[in-house]
Formats: sequence, structure tokens, C-alpha cells
Amino acid sequence: RFGGLRAGGVMGILLSNPADSAVGLCGCEVVGPFWEVFEYDSSPRSSVIKTVSDPKSSKLDGDGRRLAMTMAEAISELEEELGRALSTKDL
Repeated sequence: RFGGLRAGGVMGILLSNPADSAVGLCGCEVVGPFWEVFEYDSSPRSSVIKTVSDPKSSKLDGDGRRLAMTMAEAISELEEELGRALSTKDL
């Protein structure tokens, strides 16, 4: 009644391949670069990534930490690399 053991079932997932992330677990195809999320907002009805960092980046601050950039800056850099604007077809 108050958090004790109860009789019941157990649910598990058997995967044929390792899932390295939620994306891998869902079987989604990865598009674009891998960014490490530094800051996000997951409040109700809002799921916004605010700042990210590229793990392959050599840009460091004075303390030797990777620099974070806003999501808009990251997308802008990606567009510059691709030489064109991103569209929903890229997602």
C-alpha cells in the first residue's frame, strides 16, 4: 500500500543492435552534425534547445572549455558549410 512489493509483470526491451541514444532506440535516422546540448527548456508545451556545442570544435574559452553557441548560430554555421539555407527536407 505504501510503496511495498507488489505482484505484477515486468516489461523489457530486447534490442538486436546497441542503442547509443534515444534517436538510436527509436530507429530514427540521424541528420546533420552531432551537437552536445548545454542548455534547454523542457517546460510544458515547450521543447527548445537553447545552446549547443560541437564536440569536434577546437574553439575554447579562457579556462579551456568548449564554447557554447545558440542554436541559431549553430544552424547558421551549418548553412554556411552546406552553402545553402536549411529546409524542412533536411530534417
